[in-house]
Amino acid sequence: MLGALRERLLELPRKSFALPLQKVLDVQDLVAVAAKPNWEYLRGKLSEIDEEVSAAALEALPTEEAAVLQAEVDRTAARHHARVDASSLEHAVLRLRRQRAREILRLPRVSLV
Repeated sequence: MLGALRERLLELPRKSFALPLQKVLDVQDLVAVAAKPNWEYLRGKLSEIDEEVSAAALEALPTEEAAVLQAEVDRTAARHHARVDASSLEHAVLRLRRQRAREILRLPRVSLV
């Protein structure tokens, strides 16, 4: 999965994904030389990568796609507005925006969680 993510990140604007790409390369190097990986450390690093990729995906979306995504998320949030407290809804909306941005950009997840 790291290899697939690395390849996809290389196809996208480097400016947006420079830090996550470097972390992917670092983890790949670490795994390549580790006789026995520290799975807890690796899980943490993979989760970090996923979080950074998700955040960068929002920034990397072309303006038109970002507007379509925002409209989709706004419609979804409006349906749940009366049933969910504002803080929870805000958190869910951010997760949805990040997930949909990843899907639009075809960015695979790598975390083991």
